[in-house]
Amino acid sequence: MVYSRCAHPSRKNQDEKCLGHPSQERVDMKISELATATFIGLPFAGLSILMIKSPSFIDGASIFLVPGVIIAVAISGNAHVFRTSVMALGNFGFYFAVTWTCLMLWKKYTARANTSN
Repeated sequence: MVYSRCAHPSRKNQDEKCLGHPSQERVDMKISELATATFIGLPFAGLSILMIKSPSFIDGASIFLVPGVIIAVAISGNAHVFRTSVMALGNFGFYFAVTWTCLMLWKKYTARANTSN
């Protein structure tokens, strides 16, 4: 087995094993991760609007809407008056970012596990 500092998938010698390179560890975003994060974030944005329209409908799920409320209060500067649309966008952005980060970390973890075998 030949060890090289930077083995690329298009390398000529298939017996090379990569020792790691910072630029190679960068995981590229694909459409599937972007779509998954969007489809996870959208229900939380809808849940934010539903919470304002009928609060008794989602009693237990309201804890998941706290990030959007914090963002909306921070933007408006008033805890008593804030826009629902800002809260919905805040929840969408928060859960989009959390989902996307988890997917990228999972992809990076599985890529390292596959290369170590």
